[in-house]
Amino acid sequence: MGRPSDAAETKRRRDAPNVFAEMMAVGLGGAIGATLRGLVDGLASTTAAIALPTAPMATLAVNLLGALLLGAVLGRFERLGASPLARPFLVVGLLGSFTTYSTLVAQGFEIRASVGAGAAIALLAFSLLLGLAGFAAGERLVGGAPAGGTR
Repeated sequence: MGRPSDAAETKRRRDAPNVFAEMMAVGLGGAIGATLRGLVDGLASTTAAIALPTAPMATLAVNLLGALLLGAVLGRFERLGASPLARPFLVVGLLGSFTTYSTLVAQGFEIRASVGAGAAIALLAFSLLLGLAGFAAGERLVGGAPAGGTR
């Protein structure tokens, strides 16, 4: 009695996630996202004509754009039956490597040392609030779940 039928075993294997394919999707997305992140950093350092430090502005830009895109992507996934590899590629790989929490925190410490704790806290709070707003805007753009809605 304990052995599943051949048809049930075939269905189980077909429905099981292909770990290798998922890791390849994450890796490819990560390579693209990291490259785009480097381009944004380079662009920000060559075109910054404002009084603010360029590094936090580039980080703020990628994190805000990443939050907007993440909201749009996840909002779209909720409405469509996307490929099982689309989420690892886009969310974990591309957007995960494009955005950067660790750099934001490191820059917060640098600003704290050079300008003061108040400026560092303001940068972190501003980044978080803009990220949340960007995510909600991305969801709304594609007609996904309303901000604060259930997933």
